[in-house]
Amino acid sequence: MEGRDWIAQLPAALSRQAGLLARLLAAAEQDPRFRALELQCSVARGAGDQLSDLDAGLWAADDAWDGAVAAVPPLLRSLGEVVDVLEQPWLERPYFFAQFADGTQLDLVVLRASGAKGRVPNAVVLLDRDGLLREPYEPPSHRPRDEDLREWSFLAWLALSNLAKYLDRGSLWEAWAQLEEARGHLLRLHAARLGVAYPGFGLTSVLDEPDADVPPGLEETVATLD
Repeated sequence: MEGRDWIAQLPAALSRQAGLLARLLAAAEQDPRFRALELQCSVARGAGDQLSDLDAGLWAADDAWDGAVAAVPPLLRSLGEVVDVLEQPWLERPYFFAQFADGTQLDLVVLRASGAKGRVPNAVVLLDRDGLLREPYEPPSHRPRDEDLREWSFLAWLALSNLAKYLDRGSLWEAWAQLEEARGHLLRLHAARLGVAYPGFGLTSVLDEPDADVPPGLEETVATLD
């Protein structure tokens, strides 16, 4: 089930998100420069609630790339009353975040059609004119590589080293920030050990997995400034 049929079956609690998705799909269909539209993350995998944002990827034709990227901000503003839109069209993967007045949020990445490798796990394909997302594809970030584990471990120890340094200096705010950073890397390693998807997101990935939990005693690492 995909496209409008998938949107129509979303629960009543997600009616605002469903309406926004339907308008986004209609806008993408009306512009031939946009070749595919997919939804990922919590709403796509059936774990969203009334507070969930929408994480979408919009695939654009390479031969119309500049115009397609330039068309995204007005497209977003046409979807409803907008509070503001973050626009980063200069990135390799242009990024936009729209905050709507009704509380809905749209997190959108624009990608070149030539770079499509298939449908990532748990994604919902809403539009695919050319079969770009027909075949399943597991991106490298879905599972940890050895170099990821080494990097997270190194950065965790580095943050702890910096923590000790800032404590010796009496710079409590900087020490607190380093503790938070060390915990973040620890949770990436913990997510990898549990085997959850996308461990690079750390705590978010752990909490998104129904049978996973944070490491025992993690609450003891929460510090105050006293």
